[in-house]
Amino acid sequence: MRLDARAAAALDTIRDLAARHHLLTFQPSPIFESLPDETASRILIRAANRVGKTRHVAWLVSQRMVREPGLRARVIGPTNDHIHNVLGKYLSEFLGPYLATNSYYSEGRGWNGGRSRTIVLANGSICELRSLRDDPDAHSGRSCHIVAFDEPPTLAHFTENAARLVDTAGQMIVAATMVNRPVQWLRDMVQGEEPDPEAGRTRHGSGWLQIVARFSRDACPWYTEDQVDGWLDVMRTSPWEWGQRIEAKWDGVTLERIFVGINEETFTAAPPPGSVKVGIGIDHGEVAGHQAAVLVAYSGGRIHVMDEYVNPYSTSPEEDALAILRMLSRHRIEPASVDLAIGDMNTSKGYGGWRINEALEAAFASQCNRRTPPFVIQAPDKSPGSVDWGLRCVNYGGRRGDIKVHPRCVHLAATLRHWKGGKHGTDGKLSHIADAFRYILTAAVGAQASYARLRFE
Repeated sequence: MRLDARAAAALDTIRDLAARHHLLTFQPSPIFESLPDETASRILIRAANRVGKTRHVAWLVSQRMVREPGLRARVIGPTNDHIHNVLGKYLSEFLGPYLATNSYYSEGRGWNGGRSRTIVLANGSICELRSLRDDPDAHSGRSCHIVAFDEPPTLAHFTENAARLVDTAGQMIVAATMVNRPVQWLRDMVQGEEPDPEAGRTRHGSGWLQIVARFSRDACPWYTEDQVDGWLDVMRTSPWEWGQRIEAKWDGVTLERIFVGINEETFTAAPPPGSVKVGIGIDHGEVAGHQAAVLVAYSGGRIHVMDEYVNPYSTSPEEDALAILRMLSRHRIEPASVDLAIGDMNTSKGYGGWRINEALEAAFASQCNRRTPPFVIQAPDKSPGSVDWGLRCVNYGGRRGDIKVHPRCVHLAATLRHWKGGKHGTDGKLSHIADAFRYILTAAVGAQASYARLRFE
């Protein structure tokens, strides 16, 4: 049925009102519905990824600010960018119709164009924005009625903010996904010797209310079945974090091996099909047997490991360069035909302070009788989360059949079959070629959409 102009305009008006008054139309996750009416003075929200933790924190604080004129709130995120462009943006969506005339949100810049860290409502309520990157002393100041952390705080930040609630007998909210978070002190404070609750709401003897929000279709009604299944599929590439990111547990799970996506079909002597590019991944160890390199052919999202080099003794850059050139020669690949080379960034000892990649490039140039190296060795991605992303990429590629490894690559095969994630001892010896493969894999195929989506904090 086609609407006439008047009906269409009325519908647009209703949609605009619904968007502007998001605080009234927002549909919270069932497990968080009662948050604005919760009277507990201390609440821990232990949440899985994708259950809307940050959005619900903003919703809770907004509800309180609008309902209680003159309320003094504080929200605390991990970084200044986060409190303006993530948490701050959610607050703007809920608080838009209620703002004082001198308080506004600029898309991409933050509150008052990024110049203010205080939100002011027409009813006199205020919300201070703070970051865990701030010194704890910067969290001192006047009393608050509610303080909400969007990630687990340090003990110093927690203590400073708890002091802001003493005069008002106010409420403290800590919301977090416990991935790579050393927060045993918080665990002890909340539940002491009591066992970990698996899901739902638990009132502890300490006085804390703990809400455990696992990821599921029921907990996330804004997702379709396909979106839920898609996220679970992504998380199967990161089983060491499944417990924390899906089940909202305090701790991850120690696995028998990291690369659970690799199976025996990964290993094949068949040549890479079609037109491919050539890449080399290099990990520079500092003791004998820790230098490793892999030679790969790649195209699109597929990568074929053709050969490897692992030194049996301590070597110089000249010796490593010669071994890699011999590896290329075995496959009749000219050094100048290498499309991509990624090497770790350890500083070379005894080479005038050169970085090892520079020393290795100079060795390649000398042995190829060139004034310049035949290819440039780029630094690997070492940004936060890059290691877990690389491991997920290996598991995802293994499950999809995108990764193939020639049987001659015995060291890489042993790592893919047996490495448990250790960095020391017998298990640790398997990690170096895993790093070399991870460097070249993410550089070669990481920009592909199916692999890029595996990256998350």
